[in-house]
Amino acid sequence: MDKYGKQYENGDDKFDSYGFKKKARKHQSIYRLDILKLPEYENYGNRLCKKDAKNGFNFYNGFGIFEEVLNYQKFNENKYQALFQDMLCSEHIPFNFFVPFYENRNLLKNVFNEILKNIIYSIDLIKIEYKKK
Repeated sequence: MDKYGKQYENGDDKFDSYGFKKKARKHQSIYRLDILKLPEYENYGNRLCKKDAKNGFNFYNGFGIFEEVLNYQKFNENKYQALFQDMLCSEHIPFNFFVPFYENRNLLKNVFNEILKNIIYSIDLIKIEYKKK
C-alpha cells in the first residue's frame, strides 16, 4: 500500500473517470504526511484520524480558528465528521478563510476589491451560514 494511504475503496473510482478525486485525495494525503507529519489516517489518506481531527489539524493553526469551530460544533468521537476529519470537504473552508479576516476587515475589503473592482466601501459583518440541525 502507498505510504500516503488509500485513495479509493470498493470500486468508488468508477465515478471518477478523469481521476480528479484520486489526485485531490493524493495531494491532501501528501500534505497530511509530509507537511503536517501525521502518519495516521482514517479510511482514505486524506481523512484525519480521530485523534488528529479532535486536535484541530483540519484548521489553520492561528487566529483562534479552531476555538471558533468548537463554538459552532463540538467534535463527536463516535461518528465520522467531515468538518473535522475530511481534508477535501469544503465545510472547513469558511472557517479557515473568513475567521482570520474577521480580525482585519480592512484587509478583507481590499482583497475583495481586487476581485470586484473597488465596489466595497466597508465590511461591517461577517457571518458564516450553516444548516441548523
